[in-house]
Amino acid sequence: MITNSMRIADSGVIFRNPLPGHRIINAIFPSALILDAGEILCLLRVGLAIYSVNGELELFRSTDGGQAWRREQTH
Repeated sequence: MITNSMRIADSGVIFRNPLPGHRIINAIFPSALILDAGEILCLLRVGLAIYSVNGELELFRSTDGGQAWRREQTH
């Protein structure tokens, strides 16, 4: 029998609004893929609100097991 399970190994921030006092940006619905050698890809929906029409999927990458994240060029 194959069982898929998930556990929280650590926590941290993937995306932080660069202008929090000037613009609302929400990053929601993360989906992560763990690759070899501590690399993680995470896809987030970034937009003004959960149901806003301006939301876009953005890709973030960590090469150190999730300690630091960088936004990949998606456009």
